[in-house]
Amino acid sequence: MQDDATAEDGQAAAELQPEEGAELDRPDDTTVTSGWYALEISGVLTDLWDERLEGWRLEKLPGENTRVTGYVRDQSELYGAIAALRNMGLTLLRVELINNPDEEGAKV
Repeated sequence: MQDDATAEDGQAAAELQPEEGAELDRPDDTTVTSGWYALEISGVLTDLWDERLEGWRLEKLPGENTRVTGYVRDQSELYGAIAALRNMGLTLLRVELINNPDEEGAKV
């Protein structure tokens, strides 16, 4: 026999499920494309962070922020990079898809 809380949880979960055959209005996994991403971080990161952010480039911005730039293959890799920054106690200010920073005249 279920207690009231368990029954309410089950009812709430059922209400969140779409009706059978209903189309979901959400973006698919292609909304995050592979490419170069710039993640703006609050604070100035020193070269000591290079080790922890292997494969990413650090650029000090005017003021007290840092841009971390790297190539991302898919959505899970981007989310992994964001989670790694969070786990290091860093505050993410912005995520931006950019041109290849190695190309001449590329905007970062």
